[in-house]
Amino acid sequence: MQLRGIRLPLRFSTVATVASALALIVVGATIAASGAAAAPVRQAPAGVEDFTFDSFTADYALSRDADGHAVLDVTETIVARFPDFNQNRGIIRSLVDTYDGVDLRTEQIIVTDESGAPVAAEATRSDGYIDLALGTDEFVRGVQTYVISYRQHDVVGTFGDTGVDEFYWDVNGTGWPQPFGTVAMHLVVDPALTDALTGAAACYRGVQGSDVQCEIESDAAAGTFDVSETDLGPYSGVTVAIAFDKGTFVVPERARDSVWFTWLPGILAGLVLVLLIVMLVVRIARWRDHPGRGIIVPEYSPPQGVDPILGANIIGRQNQGLQAQILRLALNDHIQFVEVSGGTDWRGRETKDLHAELLDVPQAMEPRDLRLLMAMFPTMQPGARREIDKKMELSEARALVAVDDDAPAEALRRGLRVKPPRGPMGWLSGVELISSMLLWVVFVIGMFTEVATIWVIGGFIVGVLGFIFGLMIANRPAVLTELGAALRDHLLGLRDYMQLAERDRMRVLQGVETAERRPIASEADRGRAAATDAAERVHLYEDLLPWAQLWGIEDSWARELDTLVREVDDDRIRWRRHRHVPYAALIAMNVAGSHAMQSAAAARVAAASSSSGGGSGGGGFSGGGGGGGGGGGR
Repeated sequence: MQLRGIRLPLRFSTVATVASALALIVVGATIAASGAAAAPVRQAPAGVEDFTFDSFTADYALSRDADGHAVLDVTETIVARFPDFNQNRGIIRSLVDTYDGVDLRTEQIIVTDESGAPVAAEATRSDGYIDLALGTDEFVRGVQTYVISYRQHDVVGTFGDTGVDEFYWDVNGTGWPQPFGTVAMHLVVDPALTDALTGAAACYRGVQGSDVQCEIESDAAAGTFDVSETDLGPYSGVTVAIAFDKGTFVVPERARDSVWFTWLPGILAGLVLVLLIVMLVVRIARWRDHPGRGIIVPEYSPPQGVDPILGANIIGRQNQGLQAQILRLALNDHIQFVEVSGGTDWRGRETKDLHAELLDVPQAMEPRDLRLLMAMFPTMQPGARREIDKKMELSEARALVAVDDDAPAEALRRGLRVKPPRGPMGWLSGVELISSMLLWVVFVIGMFTEVATIWVIGGFIVGVLGFIFGLMIANRPAVLTELGAALRDHLLGLRDYMQLAERDRMRVLQGVETAERRPIASEADRGRAAATDAAERVHLYEDLLPWAQLWGIEDSWARELDTLVREVDDDRIRWRRHRHVPYAALIAMNVAGSHAMQSAAAARVAAASSSSGGGSGGGGFSGGGGGGGGGGGR
């Protein structure tokens, strides 16, 4: 039967097409720039593809119309061998209707059997293909022959690497999941064009991208070319490339050679990269913290009126703020860490589970500490316990994170940070983001027109990354004011003191005038004095411990306090119920590494194209030309 003027709804959604293209990019789809047009993927039960093709024979007649454009008349004879039971109702033949973005204007489609009797056919046009569903709703068995005739235009291309006009064409195409016993081609060139043949011709066989060459027989005088290949596996095809003198045909500009898919994405990508660099320079030069006093003086005590969570925001260590705040709750006797028996391990040794226990909730308590206790102990009953290593519920983790999330707003409210004016960053970011989105537009158009050049794909990657980094750079940070810089310098001085005290703490206080003076005492008095000194030191270092946690040096303080705690028998030290367990082990198991903190952190983030080169000189590959396509069973 003959099909004319077919225009049916698209089979594939835009979302599916773009999503497929994005996935192709992520896994390295730049090979699409040198691949060949592949047949569209059709949703069909696997069983209908379980058959073979005895042969695929294509008869081509290549001529030139009055305007100089190439015209190809095609007759395909496809012999399918179906199983001897009810499985298939026919085949689907997918014809390629574009060639490097050029509309082939496929027309005069006629489908018959080997005797010339019409065969029922339904056509669907989509994504540069024409899908022909051949057959009726009746099952077919055994050997069936389908003869498809049609005409296409502008089937000859010009390639810069060969300098000639080429009929670079896929015969059966690489989109068939079935094997072929024989694939043959017979091309007859119009006598008016035979003098333009250069004599260069090549044949390729195999899967998409295969450069395995095959034999092509030619008679230049008669203008005929023949190919016959046997035993082709699934998704394998035959491709031929035949050269004519340059200018023999009027060749439409290929989309891949258009300025819209070469120079434009290149210029836009370059503009995006330059603007990103300029924006980064502007950000560094204009949006920076107050320099402060420039000299860091050691500090021996925490800053007044500043808790660890706010301090973490000032020094840029937000991930450590909650842990340090929890340690301060223990220092202030609001909670304590206890160990309970957790049974025995596989060796029969007793294990310990670390718990946090609520001790007291005073009337006068800092709001942030109160909210932190409510997040950890919803009942707020003294004696309530929470296992540190047990994963928190999502709602509890969110409540815990909420305690930490108001620190940026507090820093702005107290004048410690300020949002700087946008300045030139406004128009710079606007131009950069628009340029990035234009690269997306070029990519989407390129995918719909089957132009997957390196320029298009590379431009898309630059556009995506440029958009992301552009938003990040253009986002105004809350920079430190003079008051905030003074607080930062205080915390830096406290860090320096703690680091020096760990290595040689006595040297900090033992200059020429401040060196320790040891009193002369009896052995009995000396032991009592040492114990008293140790108790005081524990009290001092405990005050600094949350800040050591904040700076990531709490292990050092743990080793220091470990010996001191074991020296002192003082009921005021309530870090441990079981003093035989080293204090360092407690810090190693503290909230910083617990599943509870991990829960809180988790709550924060609750078609290939034709070859770009010619193939008549031997540098082509199977599936690299126009035409071809694919198909399967139905």
